[in-house]
Amino acid sequence: MPEHDYPAPRLAMLFFWCVALAALALTAFGSVQGFSPVPYWDMWDGQLAFYLNLPEAGLAAWWDQHNEHRILLTRLFFFADLHWLNGSGWLLILVNHLLAVSAAILFIGALRSALLESRDRLLGPALAPLLFAWLLLWMQHENLLWGFQIQFFLAQLLPALALFLLYRSSYSSKINVTFIAACGAGVAALGTMANGVVALPLMALLAIVTRQGVSRTAILVALAILGPIAYFYGFTAVENHGSLGSAIRDNPIGLVRYVFVYLGSPFFHLTGGGTQGIYLATAAGAFMVAATAFTGIRFLLGPPRLTIEAAMLTFVVFIVGTAVVTGGGRLTLGFEQALSSRYTTPALMGWAALLVAHARMLVMLPATVRAALLAAAAVLAVAIAIHQLQALDPEGHRAFERDAAALPLALQIHDPERIQRVYPDSKKALDLARRARDAGVTVFAKPPLREAPRLLEQAKELGPVSNCLAFLESYQALPFEPGFAYITGWVHAPDLRRTPQTLQILGSRGEAVGIGITGGYRPDVAETIGPDARHTGFSGYIEASALTDDLTVQGIGTTRCRGPLPGMHTQKAH
Repeated sequence: MPEHDYPAPRLAMLFFWCVALAALALTAFGSVQGFSPVPYWDMWDGQLAFYLNLPEAGLAAWWDQHNEHRILLTRLFFFADLHWLNGSGWLLILVNHLLAVSAAILFIGALRSALLESRDRLLGPALAPLLFAWLLLWMQHENLLWGFQIQFFLAQLLPALALFLLYRSSYSSKINVTFIAACGAGVAALGTMANGVVALPLMALLAIVTRQGVSRTAILVALAILGPIAYFYGFTAVENHGSLGSAIRDNPIGLVRYVFVYLGSPFFHLTGGGTQGIYLATAAGAFMVAATAFTGIRFLLGPPRLTIEAAMLTFVVFIVGTAVVTGGGRLTLGFEQALSSRYTTPALMGWAALLVAHARMLVMLPATVRAALLAAAAVLAVAIAIHQLQALDPEGHRAFERDAAALPLALQIHDPERIQRVYPDSKKALDLARRARDAGVTVFAKPPLREAPRLLEQAKELGPVSNCLAFLESYQALPFEPGFAYITGWVHAPDLRRTPQTLQILGSRGEAVGIGITGGYRPDVAETIGPDARHTGFSGYIEASALTDDLTVQGIGTTRCRGPLPGMHTQKAH
């Protein structure tokens, strides 16, 4: 009986595609659950300050450096989000996910090219859904949930696309549309991140090695020269970053370890981390480098043909080079930094390319070996499914932490401890938040944050409302704002079975003395009140002089309620 008549492979395909679709669904759920419209870290400079300063800065601002990167393409999305959508943030998150899916489609397309003539029905069909699930892993959550990271996806996707199109263009010896598109993707990579500079030189080198003809090679060599010249023209070296030269000179062994851990980081996250996870990541990274070197040497010793394997192997070299350069700049922060969530995206794409580069060889192995590999792929799929469950964790992201940091920015209260959770320079963040509100962009120009200063000054008349259950659990004096205290607690409207989004706190005479926002995960409250009270935690600010009063809390917005606010404020804040 031929292989494709066995019921087991059909069941195996159903299993792998179920895992792939589950990976997509769980990643989408985690992203919706963890979304926050509040600008985070580099977005304050790279997106908000760029947009606000654009009228004065002019066209040059589009090509200006962000650290060592020129993020031209990402700035196009930044501009669209702020100019047409008022900085809602959803566009950027959607683009991140579309780019992740695009990467999966690209590598599946490359896999189909590699297995075009294969008659294998045992292992080959399982690789496509496995690649899809692999490239949508939740371990990339920092990139998926951070609008600024569009450039991180593009910086890997465009070089991969350029190399794939270069391979496809080799079907004809002439300069065709596909070749022009490959060159365009290589040029576009210059506007992503610093590692995009390497895409065109690698394409030119691949064309030379595979003898792609004088005209095609000449064009690629010219672009490989002009691209870096354009990128580094007017370039300013970034201070406070290490350098590759110093890392090689001062700590070569540490650099090698960093590179291995960087490349093998997906396996660290899949196995739950820990010391054993670091060992596994190091071994996996070493395997990637060794396999790339071994296959690369075999390719160089063989006939000079531009195959899909050659293109994918070149991309793996690109990823290894990215790890080396990243290690040169970040090694001083410790090799553990290579395990950051944001660095898993290039590593995941590198492993996808390595698999495609060896797929043709794998499906030509004996049936018993392929069956064993299919079993190993099933184990990996199970590990992927288990890992994806982390997307369900309501505390696995920092959405409420970002939302809570936006409140002092909206109120223009200098609270560095909270503000520095979204940007290291609290004073600059206060200024940018004020400018964004005045310009009518970002979350600071929309309710409830737009009305936050007014709610702190004037009690809002709500009319008939439901009852609120609430408790003030902690307060903290603010060293830079002695007139206010930072407070936390929980609140819920049991009759409505909902939690109000925005809170106004009233003093003993009914005057407005404080404001808060809800959304903090409180399983302890949910255990007492019910499952609808899971996100009842609040944080906010209150006039320090009101902490000895009998306080009342009222919910503002669609969930209106009012009730006493007992708790830890019977003494003066200290």
